[in-house]
Amino acid sequence: KNWTGSYQRVNKASQNIQGIYFVNDKVGYAATSYRMIAKTVDGGISWTSSLDATGSATQVLYGVHFINENLGFVVGKDASNVDIIFKTTDGGATWTSKTNLVAANLRGVAFFDAQNGITVGEKLKALYTKDGGNTWTASTFTGVPTASASATLREVSYVNATTAIAVGDKVIIKTTDGGATWNYITIAD
Repeated sequence: KNWTGSYQRVNKASQNIQGIYFVNDKVGYAATSYRMIAKTVDGGISWTSSLDATGSATQVLYGVHFINENLGFVVGKDASNVDIIFKTTDGGATWTSKTNLVAANLRGVAFFDAQNGITVGEKLKALYTKDGGNTWTASTFTGVPTASASATLREVSYVNATTAIAVGDKVIIKTTDGGATWNYITIAD
């Protein structure tokens, strides 16, 4: 009913927020431009850098998803068409990364549980993991019209352990096998 606006300020700067995820009413993470990950522990009143900004406009983080306060993933681009997936197991104190798995900027990420996750991105690319992000496998697509063959996928969401929906630029796709294969969904006019 009522909204209060505020600015996210970290190290005296306010980055463009591309994605946000709250684990509970106090702890949240934001993916931002310049490859920064910000964290709040007071419901968004104050923010600290969990991963410092690089200062490079070509590095952007778009999607963020946390399983709990400690385990989370952030995806984006490390350079043009160089994807990056960050993982933390200690609430953002340290991050590991994997880069250039599909040579496309990643936009959205979701996890069903600590083991099963999907990330989607530009050029109709998707990856899935069944081992908590240790390994990622490229997905395959069926029935996608030529006009949508290079669409940007922006978000993904799980319906249950094996079914997920991804959406993007004039495209909706669905998986029923945890992200390995995706089918185009036709929308009636």
